[in-house]
Amino acid sequence: MNFSTPSKMVDIKALHTGLPANEIKLAILESRRLQQIRELGDAYLLHPKNAPKRASYNPLTGALLAA
Repeated sequence: MNFSTPSKMVDIKALHTGLPANEIKLAILESRRLQQIRELGDAYLLHPKNAPKRASYNPLTGALLAA
Protein backbone atom coordinates (compact mmCIF):
# COMPACT_ATOMS: atom_id res chain seq x y z
CA MET A 1 0.00 0.00 0.00
CA ASN A 2 1.17 3.47 -0.81
CA PHE A 3 0.25 6.01 1.87
CA SER A 4 1.60 9.18 0.31
CA THR A 5 0.36 12.63 1.22
CA PRO A 6 -2.72 13.52 -0.83
CA SER A 7 -2.42 16.30 -3.37
CA LYS A 8 -4.01 19.69 -2.70
CA MET A 9 -7.78 20.09 -2.75
CA VAL A 10 -8.51 16.38 -2.28
CA ASP A 11 -11.27 15.38 0.12
CA ILE A 12 -9.46 13.10 2.56
CA LYS A 13 -12.77 11.49 3.60
CA ALA A 14 -12.97 9.95 0.14
CA LEU A 15 -9.53 8.30 0.33
CA HIS A 16 -9.54 4.52 0.56
CA THR A 17 -7.62 3.35 3.64
CA GLY A 18 -8.07 -0.38 3.26
CA LEU A 19 -9.87 -0.67 6.60
CA PRO A 20 -13.11 -2.63 6.83
CA ALA A 21 -16.31 -0.61 7.34
CA ASN A 22 -16.66 -1.64 11.01
CA GLU A 23 -13.14 -0.43 11.84
CA ILE A 24 -13.76 2.88 10.08
CA LYS A 25 -16.94 3.31 12.13
CA LEU A 26 -15.05 2.55 15.37
CA ALA A 27 -12.31 5.04 14.46
CA ILE A 28 -14.90 7.75 13.79
CA LEU A 29 -16.67 7.07 17.09
CA GLU A 30 -13.37 7.17 19.00
CA SER A 31 -12.46 10.44 17.32
CA ARG A 32 -15.81 11.95 18.32
CA ARG A 33 -15.39 10.71 21.91
CA LEU A 34 -11.95 12.27 22.21
CA GLN A 35 -13.24 15.54 20.73
CA GLN A 36 -16.01 15.67 23.36
CA ILE A 37 -13.47 15.05 26.14
CA ARG A 38 -11.30 17.92 24.81
CA GLU A 39 -14.31 20.23 24.67
CA LEU A 40 -15.35 19.39 28.25
CA GLY A 41 -11.88 20.11 29.62
CA ASP A 42 -11.90 20.21 33.43
CA ALA A 43 -15.64 19.46 33.51
CA TYR A 44 -14.94 15.92 32.24
CA LEU A 45 -15.81 13.54 35.06
CA LEU A 46 -12.60 11.51 34.72
CA HIS A 47 -10.27 14.53 34.42
CA PRO A 48 -7.30 14.14 36.81
CA LYS A 49 -8.31 17.40 38.52
CA ASN A 50 -11.53 15.74 39.69
CA ALA A 51 -9.78 12.78 41.32
CA PRO A 52 -10.16 12.30 45.07
CA LYS A 53 -7.28 13.16 47.36
CA ARG A 54 -4.94 10.33 48.27
CA ALA A 55 -6.01 9.41 51.75
CA SER A 56 -7.87 6.80 53.74
CA TYR A 57 -11.63 6.59 53.27
CA ASN A 58 -14.29 4.73 55.22
CA PRO A 59 -15.21 1.75 53.00
CA LEU A 60 -18.91 1.90 54.04
CA THR A 61 -19.63 5.62 53.85
CA GLY A 62 -16.82 6.90 51.66
CA ALA A 63 -16.08 9.64 54.21
CA LEU A 64 -12.52 10.91 54.46
CA LEU A 65 -10.79 9.55 57.57
CA ALA A 66 -8.54 11.86 59.57
CA ALA A 67 -4.94 11.45 58.52
